[in-house]
Amino acid sequence: MYTYSSNHTKKSDRFGSWIFSKGVVGNKTPSNKLLPRDTTFIYDLSSPNLFFYRPMYVRVTPMEKDYYVEQDVLELWARNTSLEKAFTDIQLQIASLYKKLKEVGEKRLGPAAKKYWQFLKEYMENR
Repeated sequence: MYTYSSNHTKKSDRFGSWIFSKGVVGNKTPSNKLLPRDTTFIYDLSSPNLFFYRPMYVRVTPMEKDYYVEQDVLELWARNTSLEKAFTDIQLQIASLYKKLKEVGEKRLGPAAKKYWQFLKEYMENR
């Protein structure tokens, strides 16, 4: 079950309700490893051509008036007053990065881009 520590605002309670109603994210790992409380998973990018092998983790931080969603390995983040819009934005960024890196080709990528590509290949594929 997804829980927050007591220092989060009431907005985090709305996050917990929303996250489970959407069914595209969660916080359980296949091996039931313990994760930081603000970690959740994306199971879907809402893109018909991209498929996840396994869920990708993101960190969600409720802020005073908005939500901050971050994927730290890819160095991507989204911030919005609506949690749903923040998730949509991070999903679009992940899909866009995957498509751009695939289009360029692994042999032509620089060191940072290769790191992102290796990470993305562990999680997803283009069908």
